[in-house]
Amino acid sequence: MTYFLQNKIQFSWVCLGNLPIMTKRGHFIINGSPRILVNQLIRAEGIYYKQLIHKNLNPQTAQTGKYYRTFYVDIIAQRGVWLRLEMDKRRQIWICMKQTPKIPIALFLKTIGFTFKKLQNLIPFPIVFNSVDRNLEKLSELNQIKSEIVFNIIDENAQLVSNSINLNSILQKFLNIQNYDLGRIGRQNLNSKLGLKTHKTTLTPIDFLKITLYLIQVSKHKKQFDDIDDLQNRRIRSIGELLQLQIHHSLFRLHNLLTEKNKKGNSLPYLFTTKPINSVLREFFGSCALSQFLDQVNPLAELTHKRRISAMGPNGIKKETAGMEIRSIHSTYFGRICPIETPEGQNAGLVNSLTIFTLPNKNGCLESFFYQIYKGQIQNQFRPTALTAIKEKNFAILAADIHKSNLGFVKHKIAVVRFNQKLIRQNTSQTHYQSYSTYNLISIATSIIPFMEHNDANRVLMGSNMQRQSIPLLSPQASYIYNSFENRVISDCGLNLQTHLSGIILTCDKNCISIYNASQPVARAGLYRKKYLFLNKKLPETPSKVNSFLSSSNKLNCLLFQFYKKLPIHQKQNFILYTQNVYFWNTYLSSRFEISQFNQSQTQKWQIQTFLLQNYERTNQNTFQIQKPIVQPLQWVQKGDLLVDCSTSDKGRLALGKNLMVAYLPWEGYNFEDAIILNKTIIDEQKYTSLHIEKYEIDLKETLNSEHIITAKLPIAEKYLSHLDSNGIITIGSFITEHTILIGKITPVDNTPLLPHEKLLYDIVGQNIESTKETSFRAPANLQGRVIAITLNNHKYNSDVKTIFKNCHIICFYIAKKHQLKIGDKMSGRHGNKGIISQILAPQDLPFLLNGEIVDIVLNPLGVPSRMNVGQLFEALLGLVSSKLKENFKLEIFDEKYGFDASRSLVYLKLFQLRKQMNTKWYFSKQTAGKMFLFDGRTGDKFDLTTTVGNTYFLKLIHLVDNKMHARSTGPYSLVTQQPLKGRSKHGGQRFGEMEVWALEGFGSAYILQELLTIKSDDIFGRDKITETILHKSKMDFSTPESFKVLLKELQALCLNLQVVDKII
Repeated sequence: MTYFLQNKIQFSWVCLGNLPIMTKRGHFIINGSPRILVNQLIRAEGIYYKQLIHKNLNPQTAQTGKYYRTFYVDIIAQRGVWLRLEMDKRRQIWICMKQTPKIPIALFLKTIGFTFKKLQNLIPFPIVFNSVDRNLEKLSELNQIKSEIVFNIIDENAQLVSNSINLNSILQKFLNIQNYDLGRIGRQNLNSKLGLKTHKTTLTPIDFLKITLYLIQVSKHKKQFDDIDDLQNRRIRSIGELLQLQIHHSLFRLHNLLTEKNKKGNSLPYLFTTKPINSVLREFFGSCALSQFLDQVNPLAELTHKRRISAMGPNGIKKETAGMEIRSIHSTYFGRICPIETPEGQNAGLVNSLTIFTLPNKNGCLESFFYQIYKGQIQNQFRPTALTAIKEKNFAILAADIHKSNLGFVKHKIAVVRFNQKLIRQNTSQTHYQSYSTYNLISIATSIIPFMEHNDANRVLMGSNMQRQSIPLLSPQASYIYNSFENRVISDCGLNLQTHLSGIILTCDKNCISIYNASQPVARAGLYRKKYLFLNKKLPETPSKVNSFLSSSNKLNCLLFQFYKKLPIHQKQNFILYTQNVYFWNTYLSSRFEISQFNQSQTQKWQIQTFLLQNYERTNQNTFQIQKPIVQPLQWVQKGDLLVDCSTSDKGRLALGKNLMVAYLPWEGYNFEDAIILNKTIIDEQKYTSLHIEKYEIDLKETLNSEHIITAKLPIAEKYLSHLDSNGIITIGSFITEHTILIGKITPVDNTPLLPHEKLLYDIVGQNIESTKETSFRAPANLQGRVIAITLNNHKYNSDVKTIFKNCHIICFYIAKKHQLKIGDKMSGRHGNKGIISQILAPQDLPFLLNGEIVDIVLNPLGVPSRMNVGQLFEALLGLVSSKLKENFKLEIFDEKYGFDASRSLVYLKLFQLRKQMNTKWYFSKQTAGKMFLFDGRTGDKFDLTTTVGNTYFLKLIHLVDNKMHARSTGPYSLVTQQPLKGRSKHGGQRFGEMEVWALEGFGSAYILQELLTIKSDDIFGRDKITETILHKSKMDFSTPESFKVLLKELQALCLNLQVVDKII
């Protein structure tokens, strides 16, 4: 700050605010919870020309045509007011802004510096200047100038119009850089469309003139309209840009605040405050539609959430007003936005996912990748080329699954290509690019569905969405049928540790992994391949033998001896160094390692790296995250090797569910309408046991500020206190049920004087008068499980510290609970074949195969043909082969490039191989391929028809029946209507709607209906008197409910004069 009067400059550090830092995994931690900012898909800044078609409602002019067209141009800026130029049916051009009257274009151009003579010279076609008086009534007829453009001129005497519009204040809205900014992208769009070369990011007078002339050319069909749904006109607003806009908004607030404070003459540190920036960021992260709780049900859900794009949010589209055009799939989505994965419901088409091989460029436009084609040969040996939607229209592009020779030449001379958003047949020598991959079309969650191309798109959408809802299991199992992207999901989610260095595993447990490694890369030291470097052999007995052994060793031995000498002494007995035979190392290890030139003078520095692991940590959706080591001590790991598995991975592969033997047959109606019948053996073996961690929070602020005392010495029986520690808090590992004491607390009781007979009673019993009362914090009714962690003010609880409650406000208990499958839980396959468990049967009651194998799950066969998800049948049959032959299958989607009907050919081939290897004919029957006979478990009889039986991958979804069950006797009521609230979270009631009322009316259940519509609804008088009525067994009194008044209005609408009277006349 510069003081001119005192001739001095003052410098000082000031704090402007707190900016949350993004974690390495791409999310933020706000108030202790992981949150994600969803990338926004918005209109790119620039100008867009459109037309509207109106129906002619004027009967006088309807003879000329039933419809007429109007044209308009929208100017979209990065920051500033909304601006539109429109041309009405009389070809008059107006400028429109929000909360401002329409301005004639001629008056506007005159205000910004153009005279009428200049306009006549600059505009290359005739223009009629229509004079308008102060009442805005036309003075000339327009019948003779229908084909010409009309520029309205405001009469010079019309001061009323000029004053009401106040053009000077309006011009400041978009000619001032502080109020209006097109941005770099907006200026590029204007320059390319209007043929300008200016670099100003505000609108200039020449811009308005060029925009007006372009609009006139569009109305004469000399220029094309813009498609706003085209991806060339839309771009991604990333997380950094969203935060940048919030910082700009907060700095604008800070500027206004500093301007006010500066008038008071405060010193520099007192001028600045953190409120503007902190409040703006708090509002943005707390209430913005793009700031969402991170979906942490499983790693796939987390990864998909971070790759999601939304058209809603600030300055975006509202789901209530969004039409079908913007929700539909545009042709430019190919290779950029997944046409499959989108939510069901109101957000359908507004929230999308990026495809696998797409990236935004520096302008935020999505780019897809293609291989270049040179003279008919696909150049897949070079790096693929990235193309935006506007560049892609100029090239002919081949599909990725086209048939080609070993040298990369396309086999067919004529092929179907995409050119200018259309499919045409063209000579392959004239094509320019080929799509990078068959997976280029879809998103990550969609790509991991096997045989996806055989399913209806709606069911694939459900399958990709339900994979994100799969709960992590305690014993995860990878699928028998998978593709290469399952590994990428696990590696890219950030939950599985990959070592960034090479070395040997020293220690490995549930908390950490220690690696003893060299500071320089091992490859430079002479090793190129991963293997164990230590064998279980005895050391030489004396140091002299060790020295003589190492002196005759090769360079690899010298390197490892340097490592051996650096080890701590107590570990020398554990790490066994080689064998005494030098010949063994020259022959055995040389076949497994490539020895490079190693400079022995080069010093080798070794250090210990420790990786801390997650151990049953809670997620936003109350599931768990864990990192389980898959390496062993004394194992050599190379850079990039996987060290741990997460909650939904099995040796680095995605594991969301279990492989079950499934049979498609109806079973006494219990699997009607997608219901599922389950084998009880699955529950007994705890295959689908999941772990849920709930957070229970207790606020101790009022307790510590009052006379309450937290202690373990409570005036109750000792058996209820065994789980408390010395501070009165429950110990970690204790199992809690309903009303278990979590925190012991006593409250002093006022010493009221006792009556003589009360004193005598206490003396006879031999009891002292109690001065305290037990008021402990207990577990609520719906909370049970085992305590796995306790935090005080978000810090780990230490039971050894006695003064823990000095500054403690909030204590949190993390309680883990196992959940078994129950009737009512939701399960699903990967093909959208979802259902509710309706029956859990004993294994002896279920159908079985000829070899005695009992099926695990029974599905309804009617759920396949109408839903058209035939991919589940392919998966079931190929999974049967995989389970019998102990062989996993790694598949590709869109496999028709390998031949016609390639999927069915593969499945039948593997079933035939299974039949030959197992020497069992009924695995593959020529008459009923893929079907086999089943036997009734209750009677032993063979079913009449063959049944499809196989192994499919089934998921347990987060929609558990325990979280859905709800009952209410009494509860809260709405303040306005005085009716019960709705929803389980609000402890609301079940809605008794119109159709339910009709049902009771039809049965004549008058008293039940009266009770439901009065005291169980909005009858305040009856609700107050109901307790007294029940106690005294008196007559129940009802008042008139609001629903009865609605019924009266309906009857009165039918001309029935019904009225409510207080007494009988």
